[in-house]
Amino acid sequence: MAKAKAKIGDKIVIKRLTADPNCGTADPRATEYVGKIGIVESINELGDIAGSWGSLSLVPTDEYEVLAEGEFVHIYYEIEGSEPIAYVLPRELYDLLQQVYETGQANVDCIVDGHIYIGC
Repeated sequence: MAKAKAKIGDKIVIKRLTADPNCGTADPRATEYVGKIGIVESINELGDIAGSWGSLSLVPTDEYEVLAEGEFVHIYYEIEGSEPIAYVLPRELYDLLQQVYETGQANVDCIVDGHIYIGC
C-alpha cells in the first residue's frame, strides 16, 4: 500500500528518517524526531515537508503516516515590499484550487461549506 501524500494542514507522525539525498548521510538528530507528531506547515517544490514538529524537514524518502487531514489550510504569502498576507481556507476549497492550479482547468463549479463557487 502506498503511503498517503501529506498536504498542508495535515497531522502526521514521523516513522523513519532516511539519509539526506543531497549529502548521503542521515541527520544526527533523526532519532529525536521519530514518533513526533505535528502539523504540516509547508511543502516546497522538491517535496520537502516542514511542520510543527521542529526545525528538521522531511525529505520525500522519509516515512510518515497521515493521522488526520486538516479541516483548514493556513497559507502565508510574503510579497516583497509589503506586509505578509495570511489566508485560512477550508480544506475542500484549497484542494480544488490546487487542482485548478495543477491542471490549468479553471472552468469548474463547486460547492464548499454551502457556498457556490462558479468557475473556480
